[in-house]
Amino acid sequence: MVSLDDFKNKKTETKNQIFNDGVYTVYSEKIDQLKPGDTIYLTTSEFSYDCIYGCFMNNIRKHKKVEVEIIYEDLSEYIPEKSRTGGCYAYASAKYH
Repeated sequence: MVSLDDFKNKKTETKNQIFNDGVYTVYSEKIDQLKPGDTIYLTTSEFSYDCIYGCFMNNIRKHKKVEVEIIYEDLSEYIPEKSRTGGCYAYASAKYH
């Protein structure tokens, strides 16, 4: 899960279409175990998405702002007009700095 603010004011000239290198707010109950160089997972969903496990989970209480470099972007299921209503999200993997 990332904050909607994470997608505002991002550079438009990038190798990716949705995600850009930069600072994101990410969530995980094990966020304190995150180390520089680790790969984390992002989605355009506003629901509870664990950045360490790369899956949706309930009741994630811990979060952190992190700087990342996008490694891979998956838009295979992404439909912008449906992504805010429960599905059709974009996903990415990123290297935590």
